[in-house]
Amino acid sequence: MKGLARALDGGALVLAALAVAVLAAGRLRLAGMTLERAEDLVVVLALVVGARLALAPVTLPRVSPRALVAGGVAVYVLVMGVVVVTRHVALRTHALDLGYYVQVVWSLAHGHGARVTLPPMHAWGDHFSPILYLFVPLGWLAPGAIALLLAQTAIFAAGAVVMAGFATRRLGDARAAAGFAVLYLLNPTLHGINVRDVHPTAFAIPLVIAAAWAVDAGRPAGAAVAVVAALAGREDAAIAGVGFGVWLAAARRRWVLCVGLLWLDMNVLLPHFRGEPYPHLVKRYAYLGHTLPEVLASVVVRPWRWMPVVFTPEKAFHLLALLAPLGFLPLAAPRAAAAALPGLAVNLLSTDPFLFH
Repeated sequence: MKGLARALDGGALVLAALAVAVLAAGRLRLAGMTLERAEDLVVVLALVVGARLALAPVTLPRVSPRALVAGGVAVYVLVMGVVVVTRHVALRTHALDLGYYVQVVWSLAHGHGARVTLPPMHAWGDHFSPILYLFVPLGWLAPGAIALLLAQTAIFAAGAVVMAGFATRRLGDARAAAGFAVLYLLNPTLHGINVRDVHPTAFAIPLVIAAAWAVDAGRPAGAAVAVVAALAGREDAAIAGVGFGVWLAAARRRWVLCVGLLWLDMNVLLPHFRGEPYPHLVKRYAYLGHTLPEVLASVVVRPWRWMPVVFTPEKAFHLLALLAPLGFLPLAAPRAAAAALPGLAVNLLSTDPFLFH
């Protein structure tokens, strides 16, 4: 048993080193294989560590929950900050989406409105992201990509603090809550989002957790602020709002507001700024319909259209990659996990590999 445990320890160290190397370099060739997705390595690492702990539990040093969360946040900001900056310096970032949002923030900071040149248009005609107004001070003090990359990293790291607070209320155990906060920081899905440019829609991750914490603490005003901020990230952040409504209680019909907002964004606001219909729905879900009502109707009444798209090995691995780092714990609370269904549907129903690879 000890020999096997040591072998698993060694394997875990190798996988961790490879994951960090891929994160930093963007790509790594090893024994004729090209490794490009560090999150896949982290998924395997999670399985190896789980097997190791099941074989022989490890006694961890006693650390106060606050110190553990604070240390985890500091390490995350330091490591991921170095990774995102070095990737940018090594030309591993992209005009879309990083350069796009750098332009938006710069334009807002200099009084030109939300204008971009990729292609020349009003940015809200492509993605409705008014939360970027909050980044205008960065456009004054530290214009450029690096400040945005570091700001996004800090926002994601702050989610661990929110997670610890929420979990403490739910579990009544600060140590267990700190463990969930660390699990949040170690999630490869978060890492994958963090290293791939800047995405305001992903700010919904810590914001929705904050909204849930506020609801649990009996602070509806705080929850409303967090939800509005999440919805301001991008039009498709309304999907997270729908999931939040499911978590609250479908009987209250609060999810209807988020579906309505999504429809308003795609059919009124975006076409107004863009000068043409919203393009992303047709591109990714054309086989289901050309409008949001058509897509939703097809999901319900034409399952033969989407079943071959959803039930594929690639989509199955996507689910595995999401659940494995969490120890499949969401499956133990299906009612709470139902909040993830709208977001999962967006990815699983899509024909765009970018959403599930």
